[in-house]
Amino acid sequence: MKAERWKRVEDLFEAAQELPADERGAFLLEACPGDAELRGEVESLLKATSSGDALVDGSPLSSILERAPALKAGDGLGNFQILGPLGRGGMGEVYRARDLRLKREVAIKTLPPAWAGDRDRIARLEREARAASALNHPNIVSVYDIGQEGSVSFIVSELWKARRWRASLSAALWRFAS
Repeated sequence: MKAERWKRVEDLFEAAQELPADERGAFLLEACPGDAELRGEVESLLKATSSGDALVDGSPLSSILERAPALKAGDGLGNFQILGPLGRGGMGEVYRARDLRLKREVAIKTLPPAWAGDRDRIARLEREARAASALNHPNIVSVYDIGQEGSVSFIVSELWKARRWRASLSAALWRFAS
């Protein structure tokens, strides 16, 4: 969806939310004359929020966001020691870890526990690792390893410090602006 289109959906959604539920249909018919697709987009957003639940309720993402990270500082994962969580989202959790063999810090991405036995998700994680490891670019992290320890499937990659990330982003933006 193009940015202008998304902005239109967003504006209509916000305006419709301000109205009583029984007036929203008429509002959208008037606001989207001849554009059933636009009206449908806004209606689907309204429907998703009408129950008062978050958009992610009932999805695998809600269980990920509501629970504590699966691993904690001090946990072992193969030859790696977890130092702490870095982030999580719909496709997994990312941790800062210590490579005990090579004595360096790394990032480890794991699948959420709910997907531990899901062959399709595990295959997708492995494809992601293979695709990223085939690339060599200063703005793409290097993949060091993939593995499975017990029920935890994971990718081990280079850990970028925030300073390196900001410098890389600044350089890219500067090249783009030039």
